[in-house]
Formats: sequence, structure tokens, C-alpha cells
Amino acid sequence: MQHVNNGNDVVIAGGIFSPRTANFLPGWQIFQLRVSGSGSFIGYVRIWGRDPGSVAVVDSYRYIGP
Repeated sequence: MQHVNNGNDVVIAGGIFSPRTANFLPGWQIFQLRVSGSGSFIGYVRIWGRDPGSVAVVDSYRYIGP
């Protein structure tokens, strides 16, 4: 998501990582998102689970610029 100065957040990339998807494999995974566009972004990554008690473990986060 991209944070916009006027207070509105705009999604610039998104994806679903779920056991219900056909190519899901249990265990550690690499989840890649391509951010399109040019210029620089001020933003954040939002991760949430379906259940309020869900736990998401992020081992690392890497950004590779253009």
C-alpha cells in the first residue's frame, strides 16, 4: 500500500497467500510482489490473517529497487 499525503491510502501491490490456493505448500515460503510505476513511494506493508487469533511470522523483508 502507498500512503498518500491527503490521508487516503492507495493499494499499489497486493496478493493472497492462503492454504486454499492451488499452489500452496506448508512451511517457509517466499512471497513476491511486483510494485509497478516509477518514482519513489512512501508506504507500508500490511499483513493480516482471517482469524483474529492468527499469527503471521515474517522472517525477513527485502526491497530490490529498479
